[in-house]
Amino acid sequence: MQGLFYQRVSSYFIFIYKHSSRLRIIPIICNYQKKYSEALNFYEKALTIYDKQLPSDHPKVAGCYNNIGVVHRKLEQYDLAIEYHHRALEIRFKALSVYHPNIALTYKNIGIVHETKGEWEQVLTNYKKTATIYGHSLSSQHSCVVLFRERERNLCEKKINS
Repeated sequence: MQGLFYQRVSSYFIFIYKHSSRLRIIPIICNYQKKYSEALNFYEKALTIYDKQLPSDHPKVAGCYNNIGVVHRKLEQYDLAIEYHHRALEIRFKALSVYHPNIALTYKNIGIVHETKGEWEQVLTNYKKTATIYGHSLSSQHSCVVLFRERERNLCEKKINS
C-alpha cells in the first residue's frame, strides 16, 4: 500500500515539475517528515527533468543543488552537503547578481554545515558573506540582516574569548 502511495506521489511530482513553478513541494514534505532518502530521490528526479528542459546554469538547478545539500547535512553527510552547496553557488554566481539573496542563502547553508562540524573560521567567513549580501539586498532592519550581523558579532566575540 505504501509503495503504491509513493509511486502515485512520484508520478504526481513529475507532472508538477513539468507543469508548475511550485516544483519543490513533495521533497519539502519528505524533508519535513524526515524522509530524507525520499527527498533526495525526488530532488534527483527534478535534476533529471531540469537537465532535459533547462540550461545547466539555470537558477532552478542551483536551488535543487542547494536543497540536496540541506538534505545531506541532515543526514550528517557534511562533505556531500558542502559539495552540493558549492555547486549551487557556482551556478548562482553565473545566473544572479552578486548581491542576490539566494547567494546569501547558499553561504548561510555552507556556514551551517561548518558550524555543525565546529569549524569556526569557516562559519565566520560564510556568515560574514551572508550578512554582507543581505545588507546590500535587503533593508538594514530586515530580520535576516539583523540575525546574521548578530551571529557575526557573537562568533567574533567567541573567537576573541577562546
